Amino acid sequence: MKRLSDYTGDEAIEKSGEILAPYFTIISDSELMSEFDSAENKMSVVGKIMKKYKKEAFEMVSAIDDSPVTAANAFPRFFAVFTDLMSNKDFTDFFGSMAANM
Repeated sequence: MKRLSDYTGDEAIEKSGEILAPYFTIISDSELMSEFDSAENKMSVVGKIMKKYKKEAFEMVSAIDDSPVTAANAFPRFFAVFTDLMSNKDFTDFFGSMAANM
């Protein structure tokens, strides 16, 4: 199971570009993002995000990790990808400010 932080250089830039549209859609939901930021149990909030944004979650996982996404493996993979992104301060500061201006 890969995360964006597993990539470097041009490959990391390419993967970032592939996830931007679904990432922006998700982080534009201020209610869910506020809940995510304040939650001690991130897993339950990521479950809500995935339920509401299933298409975007699948797109993000597929872009980061080339192996097939199935109903059985989608949640743990999305949890890993999303929490990795949200814990990367440089990524969230840069792309979060872009999303706020869209």
